[in-house]
Amino acid sequence: MKNLDRVYITAIGFNAKKCIKDLMEKEYHWDPLDENIFFAIVLVDFSNNTFDNAITDFLSTTKVLEGIHLVLIDVTPGKFIHLTRKEFDSYLIIRQKNKQNIILQFFKLFFDGFVNHGMVNLDYYDFYDSIKGKNFLSINTYQFRDTLNEVSDKVGLLDFSNQGKELFYFQTVYKGDIYINQELEILQRFLKSGNQKSELRWGFNYKNDDHYLCIMVTNKI
Repeated sequence: MKNLDRVYITAIGFNAKKCIKDLMEKEYHWDPLDENIFFAIVLVDFSNNTFDNAITDFLSTTKVLEGIHLVLIDVTPGKFIHLTRKEFDSYLIIRQKNKQNIILQFFKLFFDGFVNHGMVNLDYYDFYDSIKGKNFLSINTYQFRDTLNEVSDKVGLLDFSNQGKELFYFQTVYKGDIYINQELEILQRFLKSGNQKSELRWGFNYKNDDHYLCIMVTNKI
């Protein structure tokens, strides 16, 4: 079981509920909505005509809880809608086509890199700083077998020309300090390929399997 500690998630609309189902099939679980929650996240499919009332109900439920960070993620298939409401601390619009897959990558990154503390510690405030405000969101994940160098060519194809916030996280197997220093040098090359005016955060952890690099980019709207 993968529990997303201090996170509450709900869904509005058909595609949003499909995202919730996908998360549950991947054995993700989250906490009930109470005063211990840090992120209250609502996934919204705006093709549902009743979304406005449902969002109002969500905000009414959460407004009594102090210190909670309200996050809306637009998962409407094929399009996005700009809300004018100001109640959300974070409003994320997914640019990539397969929004259900991006939601899975988003919560995998959060669970592996933030719920499970890594060798370079990233905390919930780091994650919040990366997503706060109204932003376009993009996530790219690259699996590798042994070292980060295996994904260099793929990372090189990404466009980092727009100034934003970039978060790099990777998991690798521990093979000794010499090897991890080599991987950190590769990560440093990736970081330098980004927009130097962007805000950069990075972290990593050791794991015997499931080696990957995840890059999350948010660009202010």
